[in-house]
Amino acid sequence: TDQDWGMGYADADIDDASFTATADALYAEGFGLSLLWDKTTELQAFVGEVLKHIDAVLYVDRSTGKFTLDLIRADYVLGALLVLNASNVQRIENFRRPAVGELVNSIVVKYYDAETGKVATTPPATDLALVSVQGSLIASTIEYNGITRAELAARVAARELKALATPLATCTIYTNRIAAGLTPGAPFRLVWPD
Repeated sequence: TDQDWGMGYADADIDDASFTATADALYAEGFGLSLLWDKTTELQAFVGEVLKHIDAVLYVDRSTGKFTLDLIRADYVLGALLVLNASNVQRIENFRRPAVGELVNSIVVKYYDAETGKVATTPPATDLALVSVQGSLIASTIEYNGITRAELAARVAARELKALATPLATCTIYTNRIAAGLTPGAPFRLVWPD
């Protein structure tokens, strides 16, 4: 909201309840960050970096017109999710699921260790079953400079491994108005023949 350092939006443009709920959830998770924005990078890139760290989405809600912040967490009841199926989906295009060989089976997170004052790395978070299936280690390193504690960096490494070691499907779904209320990052169930 700051006119000089921020994007210059009014306080009324922010969904305070979603930001407060996100802050409370991050506090409960012990998920603190230490980042400095000094105007050398675009503000949107800095916001994107924060969203990447906390695994969240920021969007303008179509019904309220306010900036809304939601964490991507498994904090939903499966039976309560919107179901998309043949009765409300017109078609699905660009369906793709990565092959086993495209998956990453080991993740290392680089972070800034506040105790030592130096850049550190986590021990590798590794999916041993996937290593066995693939026949070799396929590793990746991800930088999270806003993380300052080894324990949090290890949790984030496990989170990233789960996402990168799972053959998640991507596609474009054309549906009727039943999905109009879905927001970015919102969970739903897709029931569709192979």
